[in-house]
Amino acid sequence: MVKDFDFLLERMKQNHPVLLLGAGFSYGATNGVNEPLPLGSKLADMIYTHFFVDGDTSSIDSSILDEIYNKKTDLKELCNYLRLLKKTDERNHLLRRTFRDCKPATDGFHAYLTKYPWEYIFTLNIDDLVENVYRGQQPISVWDLNNPNGNNRNSNVNLIKLHGSVDAPDKGYIFDNSEYRDFTVSSNCLLREFAHQALQHDLVSTVSTS
Repeated sequence: MVKDFDFLLERMKQNHPVLLLGAGFSYGATNGVNEPLPLGSKLADMIYTHFFVDGDTSSIDSSILDEIYNKKTDLKELCNYLRLLKKTDERNHLLRRTFRDCKPATDGFHAYLTKYPWEYIFTLNIDDLVENVYRGQQPISVWDLNNPNGNNRNSNVNLIKLHGSVDAPDKGYIFDNSEYRDFTVSSNCLLREFAHQALQHDLVSTVSTS
């Protein structure tokens, strides 16, 4: 582990890698109503509870409800069922409420992000945590489907939000199979930028490959 860390540190000194953030980066953050951000299985549980425990399921066939129950820990499968039931817009409203106005962890963990001169940060998260970490520290240019070339040309830090942004709710998010398929086959400009930067630089990732 020490050897791997030393190798990573030396590579980061030699050149500027790009960073890819997954859900784990948001651990310890809270949203605008001071709730911990639900990650992984907790997000799946929140969605299942909202739609299929607290929500009105009277119009849904019992066999479908049984299928959903058996998939309740699988976030993508749950979102597939929400599309089938025409509840994607309601899902997006819930996601935006849950992941906006994020505040970094009180232990200062997220602040370390600004200590390295990242030029490109790619994220699979839709929350606004990275933007708020940098706020008051240094300018950041946010790339999303509303701003495919960034919203601040004077910034040296580029945040590319691959799966959507709570600040661009009209463009939707990428959670279910249909959304992933459309994203990968549409020659998405943000995905092209990720491919370009990943080929040109080392890639440091917080995304699990297991």
